[in-house]
Amino acid sequence: MKIISKRISRNCALLLLSLVIVLLSFSQSIACVGARSLAMGGAFTGVADDTQATYWNPAGLAKASPGLYTMHNLNHRKEFNYDDYIGLSSKYRQFGLGFEYIKKSTQTKSWILIPGNGIQLGEINEDASWLQIGAAYAFRFLSFGANVRYMEKTYDVVVPSLKISEDDSAVGFDLGCLTEFGPSRKQGTRKMFSAGILIQDLNKPELLDRKYIANIRPGLGFRPLDNILLSLEIYDASQQAFPEPQIRIGFEWEFSKPYLIEDVALRGGIYHLNEDDLRAFTGGLGYLKPVSDHISLGIDYAFMAWEEARKVTHLLSVVCRF
Repeated sequence: MKIISKRISRNCALLLLSLVIVLLSFSQSIACVGARSLAMGGAFTGVADDTQATYWNPAGLAKASPGLYTMHNLNHRKEFNYDDYIGLSSKYRQFGLGFEYIKKSTQTKSWILIPGNGIQLGEINEDASWLQIGAAYAFRFLSFGANVRYMEKTYDVVVPSLKISEDDSAVGFDLGCLTEFGPSRKQGTRKMFSAGILIQDLNKPELLDRKYIANIRPGLGFRPLDNILLSLEIYDASQQAFPEPQIRIGFEWEFSKPYLIEDVALRGGIYHLNEDDLRAFTGGLGYLKPVSDHISLGIDYAFMAWEEARKVTHLLSVVCRF
C-alpha cells in the first residue's frame, strides 16, 4: 500500500507540474495575489491560512497549510498586473517558510510629447518581477513573520520615431503579525477570531523614481461557525496613498461534510468598498479533493467586476496541499 501511495503522490505531483506549465504558457492575472483571497474581496491579511500568506501576511506561514499555489487571469491581458504567480510554502513545528515569484505587466496607449517631434501616439509598457522569500515563527497564539523581496522593473515608451527604455531594481521588506483567540474552529486547527497586521514596503523602496509607501494593512477574521469565515481588511491605514483608508470585506462558506471527502467553498466580497473609482465586487468557488493520505489537489476560481471600468476579470488557480 505504501508503494501504491508513493506512486499516486508522484503521479499527482507530475500532473500538477504539467498543469502549472500549461497555465503559465497562456494565462495572465490581476489586482492582487491569489484567486481565493481575491474572491474574498482582498480581505486576507487577518486570515493568512494558506500558501498565499507569503504575500498577504508572512506571519501566517507558521500556521498555514503547506502547499503549492498558482494564479492566472483568463482575460484582459496587459490591462491589469500580476501576470504570473507561483507560490510554495512549507512548515516545520513552529517555523514556516514561503517562496513566491510574481511577474507584473501593464500595457497602455497614450499621447506623448516628444521634443522636436511634437505629440505622438505611443505605447507604454511596464514590466516588473518580484522574487520573494518569507519566514515566520509561532508562539502559542501569536506568530511573527517577515518578507525580503527583490524587485526588477522595465519601462518602455514606443512611438513611431523613438523608443525609450529604462530599468531598475530594488529590495523591499515586509513585517507581519498574526494572532488567534477564542473557541476552537476548523476541526481544532483554527480559532474563532484572528487579527493580523502587515507593514508592506517598510523601507519604502524606490523603482524608476517611484517611491513605494510603507503600506500598513490591518485585518480581522471571524468564524461564527466551523465552515463560515468572515474577513475585513483596511488598506493603506496610514493614509499615505489615499485620502482615507480603503475598506475590503469578504466571506467564505465551505460545504464539506463528513460523508463528502471533497471540500467545496463559495466566496464573495467587495474590494475597496468606500472608493467609487476603485470599487469592485468579487466572488468565486473553490474545490479541493484528497488524492492520497498526504496530498490534495484542487482549483480556485474568482471573478472581479470593476464598477467604474465596467469590466469583469476571471481568474483560475491550481492548488496543491501536502
